[in-house]
Amino acid sequence: MIDLYRYRIGDTLVCAASREAVVAAFGNEAEFERYFGGSMSFGLPSRPDYLGVWGARNASRFRRILRQAGFDFEVCANPPPAPHTVSGVSGERLTASQRLDRELTFRRIRAVISPASD
Repeated sequence: MIDLYRYRIGDTLVCAASREAVVAAFGNEAEFERYFGGSMSFGLPSRPDYLGVWGARNASRFRRILRQAGFDFEVCANPPPAPHTVSGVSGERLTASQRLDRELTFRRIRAVISPASD
């Protein structure tokens, strides 16, 4: 069970989880950022403790992919216990079909890493 931090900054929904869980679900930080077109980091910029996204749709996709990766989570209605250090937008936004392709890749990567989980 992991902690999933779901809270608001003004009108914007933010959702974050441990770096380890995000990397396990997405393969690596670069794929995570590419999938969402940006990300938020909490903790040291060089190696954050938590990674997250903003926006209701992104938060929903983020939770779904974590669930598909086999994570059970407890939703915490507050920010992660590390300071928000970096937010960035890559300028690239994936289309729906590109997101589906990436999700299939995430599943294949997880199947290779832990074949017993599928």
